[in-house]
Amino acid sequence: MDWLIGIFPIALVILLCPLMMFFMMRGMHGGQTHTGPTASPALTDNDELTRLREEVSALREEAGTRR
Repeated sequence: MDWLIGIFPIALVILLCPLMMFFMMRGMHGGQTHTGPTASPALTDNDELTRLREEVSALREEAGTRR
C-alpha cells in the first residue's frame, strides 16, 4: 500500500500534464478557431500576383535565363 502512496504524485502529474497543456493552448488562442492566414487589406491578390511576376522576371534576367 505504501508503493501506491509513493506513485500517486507521479501519476497525478502524468495525468494532469496533457489536460493542463490543452487549457494553456486554448487560453493562448483565446478560444477562437483559426481559419488560416489573413491577407493584408492594403494588398489584393492581383497586386501580389503582379509583384511576384515582376520579381520572377527580374530574377530570370539576373540569372541570364529567359522564357
